[in-house]
Amino acid sequence: EISKRGYPLMAVWTKGFAPEMKSENHIPVSCRDLRYVAQIDDLDPWSLDELIANIRKAASTAARNMGKPDDYYTIAGCIAGGEAGVDMADLLSEKLGVASNGAKGDFAN
Repeated sequence: EISKRGYPLMAVWTKGFAPEMKSENHIPVSCRDLRYVAQIDDLDPWSLDELIANIRKAASTAARNMGKPDDYYTIAGCIAGGEAGVDMADLLSEKLGVASNGAKGDFAN
């Protein structure tokens, strides 16, 4: 629904999320046509601050690739695409200063 309303999307894949889970075989039919301005894999050595820096860098790079200024994209929200990303979405949204359920659970520590 968000994509249909014209909002650009960025995917942030949770640490340890298997590549085969990103394949068409595991993505719901209703989501297979989604296009992302960028996709980020949360890498094991990254801290939360490094992940956020790389999210912002990916947004700037995507804008630049479209001939737009680096600050063209504004992060307006953070939504989990599935159960595996709920805690991370809560933490990221809180740290990014967008609407949030708040950081609770394993990622809050």
